[in-house]
Amino acid sequence: MAGIYYPQACIVLKILWEDFQIKSDARLARETTLNILAKSVRVNINDYSHADSFEAEIDYKSFPFDPRLIRSCGVTVHMENMERLYSNNDNLLRIQPKTSNAIFQGFADDDSITFDDNSRTVKLEGRDFTSLFLDRTYPKGTINLEQRIDQVIQEIMSSLPENANNKITLVNKVTEQTKEELPILSSFFGEKDKTSGKKNVKKDESYWECIQDICSRAGLICYMELDKLIINKPRVLYEKKNTTYFVYGKNLKSLDFKRKLGRRKNFNIVVRSLNVEDKEVLQAQIPAEATAEWSNAVGVPNKEVKQEKIGADGKPITEENAQAAPYMAFSVPNIKNKDHLIQVGQEIYEEIGRQEIEGNLETRDMETWKFDAEKKRVNNGCFDLLKLRVGNPLSIEIDASDMQVLSRLGDVDERRRYLIRQCYDQVSADVIARSLSRISTPFYTKSVEYTMSIDSGFSMKVEFINFIETANKGLAK
Repeated sequence: MAGIYYPQACIVLKILWEDFQIKSDARLARETTLNILAKSVRVNINDYSHADSFEAEIDYKSFPFDPRLIRSCGVTVHMENMERLYSNNDNLLRIQPKTSNAIFQGFADDDSITFDDNSRTVKLEGRDFTSLFLDRTYPKGTINLEQRIDQVIQEIMSSLPENANNKITLVNKVTEQTKEELPILSSFFGEKDKTSGKKNVKKDESYWECIQDICSRAGLICYMELDKLIINKPRVLYEKKNTTYFVYGKNLKSLDFKRKLGRRKNFNIVVRSLNVEDKEVLQAQIPAEATAEWSNAVGVPNKEVKQEKIGADGKPITEENAQAAPYMAFSVPNIKNKDHLIQVGQEIYEEIGRQEIEGNLETRDMETWKFDAEKKRVNNGCFDLLKLRVGNPLSIEIDASDMQVLSRLGDVDERRRYLIRQCYDQVSADVIARSLSRISTPFYTKSVEYTMSIDSGFSMKVEFINFIETANKGLAK
């Protein structure tokens, strides 16, 4: 893995110019493409329910016109480790925009374009294509579910006015990987269920919420990847393959941990699994459908958890009149019987109720090590950190020399004092001293922030939370 990096970033703008007319002049409705080197750019990769976002600051010399002349502005951010400054012919290397180094694609929001005449900079902010589906409410009515899921979603996408030309394409990775067609949702329900062939659109439900709901019903996930909407099977919650490794004392600039103490109260979970082979969607609600044995063991009644609220008279609302506590949804692939799904759901419920460890890290490295299945470092194997995305597992290791000392220290206070002497901060030292076994297990990537600046170079920040562990390491047979 390289220790020296040559990061570069550029922004490609596709601009439609404003003609300040109520009816636009068709002669001006032509895109102008500009490749611009930014003074600084920041890209935030968020969870699938929110749009990714970007912020950029551009020197006016690279943007020599008033941004108020822009009617709309498409934005693609490219970022890459150039590996060296000069080519073999001693020419200065410049980043070349291409799909492989694109980390963001979307739009600049009109109301966030500003021009600072004092500092001679232009500031742009915007969101990715997810925002098109998030910002528009789906028309009232129903959605036909009597066709394949990908066909249903394609019709929803095509009906969005901003995507009338199908600029955003649908990619069905389930079929690509398994060679099997996606199922028809209505076929999973009994003939007596007259509503099985339709989805009733809720008031103020957005296009994105409709798409997410349909995929969730089938135990699938969907997310935006540049200009493509991807349908895929969910990552297994306890999957540890392809873990990205960071080592405190080696490639981390900073590391912070927080612990959430105590049990989380007033929540339910629903776990779904799509079995394409048997054309069946299984669903389990926990604790409502939990086994009596589990309920007795953990002390959680096997019934729906209700919200604890006080009525207008100042007295607690009775259980029969109380609303259900929020449901947290999880998708697990290829579970073939409900008993197994309930078992997985019970273990997820327990894990959420336990103490949680969350935190954030920052690094200036653009690559990190690769490890094989036996957790041995692969020679010359590096993972490009610009490819890290929400949901990817990551592991935070302690430097080998520190681990050797800690393994000989049985007392928590001794471990903490040693780590503090090695310049670990107080919170990290406490968490590591108490939870060495937990620190070495994979964490779940919550969000990623990439920043490139002419003044300070490259940096990456990652928010993470402990992975949900279950005893069911394999899938049902």
